[in-house]
Amino acid sequence: MTVSVRVRSLPALIERTLAAGSQRQLADKVGISPTSINLLMQGKRSTVRLDTAAGIEDALGVPRGSLFVFTDLELVGPYTRAGADAA
Repeated sequence: MTVSVRVRSLPALIERTLAAGSQRQLADKVGISPTSINLLMQGKRSTVRLDTAAGIEDALGVPRGSLFVFTDLELVGPYTRAGADAA
């Protein structure tokens, strides 16, 4: 099953990404294309797969669920706990 999440706050995503370095650096850390990050940053894409969102939040050093949100509430607990356990 593929779960997609949407950007919670585009300004927050942009701020965190710029503070962490370049879009290319973030893409390299997450293992996705720089184009994917760029589309998110421009607001041309508002959803990503759950594992991509987790990778972005982990790479930016923010709590899981702080930059992306999804509607399947049964997944919220495991998603946020995984980020805390990995730190």
